[in-house]
Amino acid sequence: MKLAEKKISVTFSIPVELNNMLHSMIDRRKLSRFVAQALEHALNEKKQVLKEAYMQASKDSDRLKVIKEWEALDGEGWND
Repeated sequence: MKLAEKKISVTFSIPVELNNMLHSMIDRRKLSRFVAQALEHALNEKKQVLKEAYMQASKDSDRLKVIKEWEALDGEGWND
């Protein structure tokens, strides 16, 4: 695990069947580490998906055109 080692206790709800599977496969003493690693992995995947979506959006010429149109409005004294 690459994240900082400072830890907090967290309470959240999960489906009963998921809890049963978790406890049947992971030793009780290793649950926190397993959950932390699973969350880190899932969040890294989500981060990658968001990064790819951002990269695609940054190449969208229609989107960039609309942004430029709105930027012109920013200088029209709306904040005065």
